[in-house]
Amino acid sequence: MKKLTISLIVALMLPVVAHAKRVIELTEPMMTVYLPDEKVATGRMVVAFPGGGYHALAMGREGLDWAPFFNKLGIGLAVVAYTMPDHRKFVPMNDAIAALKTVRDSAATWGINPRDVGIMGSSAGGHLAATVSTLAGPLERPDFQILLYPVISMQDDITNIITRRNLLGNDPADDDKTVFSGEMAASWETPRAFIALSDDDTVVDPRNASRYYEALRRSGVPASLHIYPSGNHGWGIREDFLYKNQMLEELRLWLESFSPLPDDTPGLQRVEGRPTVFIIGDSTVKNEDRDPDSIWGWGSVIGEWLDTDAITIENHARPGRSARSYREEGLWDRVIKAVRPGDYVMIQFGHNDASPLNTGRCRGSLPGTGDETETIIVAKNGRRVDVETYGAYLRQYIADVKAAGATPIIVTPMPRNRWKDGVAQGTEDTYAKWATEIAREQGVTLIDLDALTRASFNRIGQDSIAPYFKGDNTHFSLQGARLNAANVAQGLADSTSRLKRYLKKR
Repeated sequence: MKKLTISLIVALMLPVVAHAKRVIELTEPMMTVYLPDEKVATGRMVVAFPGGGYHALAMGREGLDWAPFFNKLGIGLAVVAYTMPDHRKFVPMNDAIAALKTVRDSAATWGINPRDVGIMGSSAGGHLAATVSTLAGPLERPDFQILLYPVISMQDDITNIITRRNLLGNDPADDDKTVFSGEMAASWETPRAFIALSDDDTVVDPRNASRYYEALRRSGVPASLHIYPSGNHGWGIREDFLYKNQMLEELRLWLESFSPLPDDTPGLQRVEGRPTVFIIGDSTVKNEDRDPDSIWGWGSVIGEWLDTDAITIENHARPGRSARSYREEGLWDRVIKAVRPGDYVMIQFGHNDASPLNTGRCRGSLPGTGDETETIIVAKNGRRVDVETYGAYLRQYIADVKAAGATPIIVTPMPRNRWKDGVAQGTEDTYAKWATEIAREQGVTLIDLDALTRASFNRIGQDSIAPYFKGDNTHFSLQGARLNAANVAQGLADSTSRLKRYLKKR
């Protein structure tokens, strides 16, 4: 049970928090929370992790002293006294994840928007902030990051040796140096970043920040890099930092440049009296889906074939997910809580289930439909996981949906742009086959998108198929997404599912 102490702040007694309405002290995790006056509160929160090389904490200039700045802007500040690792590499990250969870769990009480919780880290604290931003699960990550003269990399050429030694030990494994290098872990899911440092930093190589910035930009993540001519290292919010006022103004403008992320809680779009069709899957089901030239998933255009005046469609597919990782990351828990009797859940996985079990994104499942398992320790978070087969995960989804009184529909993964002797190749011998076996075993509707889309590809021909894909041989253009959605509709029309009643007449 967390211990909380709440006290009113009197400006004359504690001028450092003169703009705070309340100070809250927590012991699990150990952090101090400064909440702004309700008259100016924006609902935004910053969770700060001071630096100190993973062996000490600069709690003042890199933590507590920031309260007046943020509170005056209507932003709450939580400063975390995280546990020193002493070579226990996951300990600081677990503290950080727990702190973010505590803030979000307290959102209603503290007046916080749980979709507007950022992270701030300085020096080694910057490494921790970047680690959580890149390695934590999608529901655990912050919504934005502020990094001051951060250690980012564990690579030999630019790392801070003291910081790395305290986190990973004297002779870290190459795999650990890779996993804990933020510039190598950044992806499109990494939150936007404000990065500030001094060009003459002699403690942390400025290339840590610049390489992270470049990695974010390559991944399409908004990032703002600010390099000041002097100041060296560790200035935080000290008065003697020559560029303090400029830095604070640039940070203020950056914070005002974006809005909170929209609430994507499953079930929000439900219209009472109508069934909801929930869709879960990977990047072929939901992707950028922004403009005609972006990558699209069929789940974002299936409404062109279904009567959305009679049903509601919620596409909760997530790029990069497998049947395993969608469950492990808590994404399925959010969806199934919103499912009601009479709803439908369309389930399509397979493209990412052949990935490695415990390297990279750690998302692979075992092949087949059996009940065998393999226990692993996940490289990116140290958690113990019993990995099951692809078919076993599908059985679990089906059982959960049935238990909610809803109807599951299995969709086989569509083929990639792969051909042999002029004939489109699919996964009819692996994932499409296994999905079909599970659907028949469980007595649920199957839409064999693999077969339907391969037939479409063969009609179009190998020489004319390129416009249906975008960027590679896996992801689809808007034209390709519409082709896949049309095939989903065709599969639905050919089935005995009651959902077919909602197909539009075309």
